[in-house]
Amino acid sequence: RLLKLSSLPMSSSRTNTASQVAFGRKIRSKSEKKDKAKVEAKVTPAPEPSPATKFPFEQFEDEVPFRLQGDKKMYTKKALVQRKALSQDEGVLGVIDEIWKKLPKQGGVLVKEKYIQFFMRVCKMLNSDMDYEEALSTVTEDFQRDCKGEDSLDHIAFRAAMFELVDNWTMDISAEEYIEFLKLLLSKT
Repeated sequence: RLLKLSSLPMSSSRTNTASQVAFGRKIRSKSEKKDKAKVEAKVTPAPEPSPATKFPFEQFEDEVPFRLQGDKKMYTKKALVQRKALSQDEGVLGVIDEIWKKLPKQGGVLVKEKYIQFFMRVCKMLNSDMDYEEALSTVTEDFQRDCKGEDSLDHIAFRAAMFELVDNWTMDISAEEYIEFLKLLLSKT
């Protein structure tokens, strides 16, 4: 919080007279303005991260990590059809493609080393409670599943892997939420 104006130190040569007030504000010398700025800098707390810098699941505190929770409403026939449709949504795929373009590739594919580097960052972002060994094990297992026996991922396999990630980490079924999640992920990687 900012300190109230009346609590700021005033120089001894100044008194609160009508000549020191203009348009309802106290007139201060340069040194008083510097003093006020120093006090404000010391007592002004860092701003809370805005909701736009947090993933939706981070806005709720729960004893059980989000990755270990489930939501039955995401597995109804209707929900599964909606989620499948989102896997082909142009907006969702467009942001996934932006992430793809940002990644270092060899011969047009994402090799295991680069996959693991990228997804370790993502894993730690989404699972702050997960230790390094568990994160590495999870990412390595994901690579084996995502590459389908190959030693790298092409663009199509990467799209599928990223869609699975966003599909598992969002709380609702909507292109807007999937896109927002992916854009936030892109801004943090």
